[in-house]
Amino acid sequence: MKAISIRNPYAHEILCGKKEYEFRTWKTDYRGDLLICSSAKPKIENTISGHALCVVRLDDIIPITSKNYKKIGLDFKPQGKMYAWQFLETYILPLLYKGKTNKKEV
Repeated sequence: MKAISIRNPYAHEILCGKKEYEFRTWKTDYRGDLLICSSAKPKIENTISGHALCVVRLDDIIPITSKNYKKIGLDFKPQGKMYAWQFLETYILPLLYKGKTNKKEV
């Protein structure tokens, strides 16, 4: 399954169904189920850090322009290329899965 790491509080907002768009400087041709993982840092009270949280359907990727940025929910005009990843249908995972980093042992 494809996955993306997102910092809190944004990952938590996606989990709760309060955030429909994620903003990135890159796009993908992929559409479909996407695992949302919260990054380990920052740790914010009342959020879950460093775990897979939910699955969303990546429905569309919309180029952000000076004409549509407010409609998408940005309160500033983008500088350079930016894309709004539109998430629909959040599925909460029955278990929380902790990610693991690959660190070389010294």
